[in-house]
Amino acid sequence: MNEQEFTHQLRMLLSSSYSCLRTLFPERKDIQEGFAELARFARDAESSVNAEQVKASFRSLLVKIDEYDLQKKAEEASKQKPKGGAIETAHIPEDVSVQNLPTRDYPLTDADTDALKFSQEINASFARGTRHLCEGEEDGFTESLKNVEKKQFKLTQSNVQHLVQQLKSFYLAKLNEGKQLDKEKDELHSLIEAFTNTLAAFSTQNNTYSAGLKNFIVKVKESNSIQDIAKMKELLLKETAMIAEESEKMGTRIKDAEGKLSKAKKRIVKLQEELNKVREESSIDPLTKALNRGYFNRKMKEAVSAYKRYKDKTAFMMFDIDHFKKFNDTYGHQVGDKVLEIVVSLIKSKIRESDFLFRYGGEEFALLLPKTSMKDAERLAEEVRFVVERHQFKYKGEPVSVTISIGVGCFLEGDSVESIVERCDKALYGAKEAGRNCVIAAYS
Repeated sequence: MNEQEFTHQLRMLLSSSYSCLRTLFPERKDIQEGFAELARFARDAESSVNAEQVKASFRSLLVKIDEYDLQKKAEEASKQKPKGGAIETAHIPEDVSVQNLPTRDYPLTDADTDALKFSQEINASFARGTRHLCEGEEDGFTESLKNVEKKQFKLTQSNVQHLVQQLKSFYLAKLNEGKQLDKEKDELHSLIEAFTNTLAAFSTQNNTYSAGLKNFIVKVKESNSIQDIAKMKELLLKETAMIAEESEKMGTRIKDAEGKLSKAKKRIVKLQEELNKVREESSIDPLTKALNRGYFNRKMKEAVSAYKRYKDKTAFMMFDIDHFKKFNDTYGHQVGDKVLEIVVSLIKSKIRESDFLFRYGGEEFALLLPKTSMKDAERLAEEVRFVVERHQFKYKGEPVSVTISIGVGCFLEGDSVESIVERCDKALYGAKEAGRNCVIAAYS
């Protein structure tokens, strides 16, 4: 991808971010129209665009948003009825500075103040739009975006480098997804046209198939997602099988067509394999290589449905790394990321290929265990806890203690995804209350 194409893609993503932000203010058409205008600026921006015009539009919009936020806060405050005295707010301690990592100060002159404020406003809105594109997943990346949005992001070299890397990974994944979709559509369009042209020479008995394939061409052009392409492939494979069956009755006239259909089918299978690979990569957390939150939501729904139908014993556990925030603040994000990778690797060494390990969010993980009893699940939880405890973590040659707490349970009659997660999450909280580095079982 050259620089011009990359710049165009980033403009489209920024435009999408502003368009997404419109949905956050359903009650204010003026704010919605303001974001729509910014989306147009982002999409059609050229060197001739007046920067002052964009800046003025942005400032005007921010004033409206501030008014909207103040109105909402006033409405919420009027609903609160504190018992005896004013409402107390929680005290949030200052961040512990990251040790052993250099920080960089960014001193400002009076002349820089307006520019910095405008930059912060743009970054905050961009972070809000990007977080909306994450589809509701909660992890360290979205937490960083929230801090940027609230203008509470700490400008240390470690924090900035870490967020930049996360943004690169996120947007490259979005770009690759769009690129793969275009490739799939072009490949299918060519294949279907080849089928249609071949069938045109057949007898009128095959006119139905030819018309059906022409309809596929229209549907491929209108498709907007990988899921749509996957459905097209499934239907196309069925149609190909029907054509192959009919062709056997037509003798020597269509032997050449059978060869073409066979090659086309192999190509479709290859495309399906490529699509499966893209799906698999989009389901993996890029840091820990565990399955991500989006895949967790889909797989848990499938597991609950399977349990309701077949009643097979199924276990589930949730766990996280003890004192991870304090550990992260002390040693830095890069060392913290390394610990997450090692912990996941240790857990994978103890589970089966049929088990599913997910990164639920931040330092919290989940484990789905099909065909597993409560007794076996508790035994596995102790093994997992022990293998992490005995592993020799070191930082600059010095030993570092890393432990995990675990809440474990089994699927019960009438369970939903939410009830299972809530039950095991409470057990995890109990393990924390019991002193951490232990396993608590939830039987009901």
